[in-house]
Amino acid sequence: MPRFDRKAAFMMLILTTGALWTLLVNGAVPFFGMPTMGQAASVMGYAQAFADQHWYSLHARSFGYPVPTALATGLPLAWLAGWFVRLGLQASDAYAAADALWLIVGYVGAHRFARALGAKSGMAALAAAAWMTLPMIWAHQSYSSLALGMALLPLYLSSALALFDLSTASFRRQGCAAAIFVALCVIALFMDGYTFMMFAVASAILLAFRFIASPVSWPGIARGVLPAYLVGFGGAYLLYTGYMGQSAFSPAPLDFFRGWALDLTFLIKPSQGEFWLWDWLGWSRARSDSVFFGDASVWITTFALPLSFIGLGCFLAVRKHDRRAWLLLVVALFGLYMSLGPSLKIGAVKPDGASGPFMQAEAGLMPTGNAFVSEHIPGFRAMRAAYRWEALFLLGMWGLVVLGAARARPRHGWVWTAVYVLLIVSSMPHLVDMSRDYRNYRRDLATIDREVAAPLAARISVGSKVFFMPFGNDVMANYLSPRLGVIAYNVGGDKQIEIARDRWPPNLQKFAMNRFGLGDLPAIRATLLDHEVDAVIIPYFDSLWAAHLWPCVAEAKGYSALTLALFDTNRSFLCPAQIKAAYAGNVEALRKDALLSVDEQPLFSIVTLKPMYASEAGRREARAKLLSGVHYPLDIVNDVEAADAVLGNGWHDKEPVNRWSGASADLTIPVPAECKQGGCTAEFHLLAFAATPQRPVSVSLAIVDVSGVSASPVSATMLDDAVHTLAVPVPEGRSVVTLHVDVPAATSPAALGMSVDSRVLGASLRGIDFRQQ
Repeated sequence: MPRFDRKAAFMMLILTTGALWTLLVNGAVPFFGMPTMGQAASVMGYAQAFADQHWYSLHARSFGYPVPTALATGLPLAWLAGWFVRLGLQASDAYAAADALWLIVGYVGAHRFARALGAKSGMAALAAAAWMTLPMIWAHQSYSSLALGMALLPLYLSSALALFDLSTASFRRQGCAAAIFVALCVIALFMDGYTFMMFAVASAILLAFRFIASPVSWPGIARGVLPAYLVGFGGAYLLYTGYMGQSAFSPAPLDFFRGWALDLTFLIKPSQGEFWLWDWLGWSRARSDSVFFGDASVWITTFALPLSFIGLGCFLAVRKHDRRAWLLLVVALFGLYMSLGPSLKIGAVKPDGASGPFMQAEAGLMPTGNAFVSEHIPGFRAMRAAYRWEALFLLGMWGLVVLGAARARPRHGWVWTAVYVLLIVSSMPHLVDMSRDYRNYRRDLATIDREVAAPLAARISVGSKVFFMPFGNDVMANYLSPRLGVIAYNVGGDKQIEIARDRWPPNLQKFAMNRFGLGDLPAIRATLLDHEVDAVIIPYFDSLWAAHLWPCVAEAKGYSALTLALFDTNRSFLCPAQIKAAYAGNVEALRKDALLSVDEQPLFSIVTLKPMYASEAGRREARAKLLSGVHYPLDIVNDVEAADAVLGNGWHDKEPVNRWSGASADLTIPVPAECKQGGCTAEFHLLAFAATPQRPVSVSLAIVDVSGVSASPVSATMLDDAVHTLAVPVPEGRSVVTLHVDVPAATSPAALGMSVDSRVLGASLRGIDFRQQ
């Protein structure tokens, strides 16, 4: 019988306690609560979509249609959560379980890094717990994969330490270290882009340190380390861009970097209501986005005075004995420098009358000098929330504390135990309030299933194509679509919207983000008639914010005052009754439409074609019914209802005296009965945008035959802004004709320097008439 090893059991108890404390503080406790709701809803949409497909599927096809939707951040989290869904866990518990497993990986990685710096196992467990419960991690749980990326930073850097250690490593061990390093590079980028960049920077600093400090290792670095570094980060980038389908997104302005940069007072003094110890001691300050730049994440995650103070003390103590102290200090200082953003802020507040989160250069004390890097260097340009670089500063400071504790004499072990306990306690949130919020997140995700998903599923057939109106950053579409078994054009996430919208059908591209008005009725009708969607869903809840706090601030139940305060200043976050009242006129107009059916429920309305028009033959009948109200001469500008009936894809919204086409557009017009025999000529009165003798604009019109081919175009070259008439012969026997408008020289007012209007304008159609031949 093997002898019981008390020491090993005690070490296991310490490790287990640290891991459980990590999960409790971060809220990742399955069947009890979950760390957040908004990001969980979005991630679980992907997880459910993955679970509905092959095990190797990495794209969601339930939302963001028609593009297979890639997950810009958090793919390792969502993929793992998909397996828990396959095992039968409900969404909240599957998310909590996946988040918990990655947090445990981070905890083990922090323990490993501490051991690599010389810490004993028990002290390394305390160090790991101190890292995993920093506010930079637990207060970022609402950002999901960002928190996990920060939790994994010690693991990432420990893999770099193992790779760059050439002194004792065998060829086999060096190969394993390189493989682990490359794998972690890929995981890091797919988990979170911010911490991938921190990993790359910290590894580059370590590589430079090794290169400078040990010239004899240069051949080994050139043969093994440098290729692994380039393959790891370069290969991860190529895999990621191939997965996403594009290499870059619209860069943020420098004012964004300034607004979301670290104010040094945030590092020194915590925000009120965040930490029980500092609130009890009175060392905290009330902060809100009505006073400070950026948003709450900038000031609730960045307090680090105890760790900074102890870390600097440890550096002074060990710098002469361990050169790694200088490495960790450089890592920390670089992270701190980049976290400051382009302008130094010390207690910066918004000027009187200023609003919005962005910060102009004049509001800062002085430039920091990193504006060029943030504006022009690839990778760094994407780090728009500059304060997050502080995670690299914290990693360096934490590593210095580990180094100081590792070099201490054994009889001083109790001192360092007390130091780590102090660090843990100083970073501890109001745990009772946080635990209540974690439970309420789990409860409300189930409430959304019951109050929204279930009644929608009873009214929409599986496999239907739907559109949530108005569209925006539709986190709820991510969550609901795979649960309903439908396909939604909507998608949550700024990057995903940017990718998907370019592929939407023309009718859907007429809708503006976050806007729903009476002017959208023709496009809603058209997208149903063209069978681009089977149903338009009008939610009476905010498709972004209600996923974070259900259903609104005033009606949320049981949440802490701090959580409610995060949303309290968001004036656009309305309750269902307010949204329903705001949409009442639009919904009533849809209900009065002779072709549409409106099913109104407490939390949404569903707009479909009436059953008699749902088939292809029915849609043809509906189009004929629309065109029956068109009479000539037709005033396109003033006869709005008739104009909406004839104008198809490619036309912009009505203006007071214009109805502009784009570079190409279509229209379908009824042919008068007297023209069916003997033939007629259709006359189109139009003018070209910005036509001058120096910029001639050609406009052509061609009738589209039954096969969809345009033939025998009639064109005119226009040299002025006068209204011209194009006469197009209409074939005999046709009751309806479709025409294609083509303006090759169409451009935007912005491109010509006339205004900021970026719409591409071709020809303005003013009227249509018929003349018998």
